Amino acid sequence: MQNEVNITLQELRKRIQSKSEIQGNCLIWNGWTAGTGGNSPWIRIDGKQMAIRPLLLKLARNKTVKENHRMVMKCGNACCLRVSHMVEKSRSQIAKDAAKKRSPILMKASGLAQAKRQGWAKLTQDQHAEIWSDQE
Repeated sequence: MQNEVNITLQELRKRIQSKSEIQGNCLIWNGWTAGTGGNSPWIRIDGKQMAIRPLLLKLARNKTVKENHRMVMKCGNACCLRVSHMVEKSRSQIAKDAAKKRSPILMKASGLAQAKRQGWAKLTQDQHAEIWSDQE
């Protein structure tokens, strides 16, 4: 699939540079984005649309992303393409990390019961009453 694409690391870097800008330590992609959340950098090569990060990782480090794993950015910027910011994580680890960042205060009442079941939020009596009042 991605290893079938005919492009060199230098050519890919030129294409990335033409649609990116440096912000702090990050190389921010300003081109086409897609994927979950709509903010993963994508590119078209030889008529094929593909995510840039796995291709960049393959060409720069000769490494492929394992099945059920994704590339996440240490910097937290979804559009960053700096290879040194890339970290491979399992989908379950990504979900666990996301759950740790969630704040019950920012969630809708309907999401609080689910948060409690998943063990990452404390449900107060007032929140419990609010959830059940919405159900009526």
